[in-house]
Amino acid sequence: MNDNPSRCPSCGNDNECGLATGRPVCWCGAKAAPTTREACLCRACLAAKPPIFDADGALSREFLLARGSCCGNKCRNCPYGWEAVSP
Repeated sequence: MNDNPSRCPSCGNDNECGLATGRPVCWCGAKAAPTTREACLCRACLAAKPPIFDADGALSREFLLARGSCCGNKCRNCPYGWEAVSP
């Protein structure tokens, strides 16, 4: 896996990540560094992945499944039962 935060882990191309270049928000809308490399895909690889948002604007179940684990943010469509959420 590529550990360079400015490179897509799938194809190795520039992912244009705003967070990796010091901007406060990324082109994908992220405002914090991702907890997994899946969030750092380039636009082309992300387009080939499941949709990020559902019809109501929440992160989609398919996207969350692709992440591989609960992020602890109480996502509405969390397929992991909020297992990483602190009590």
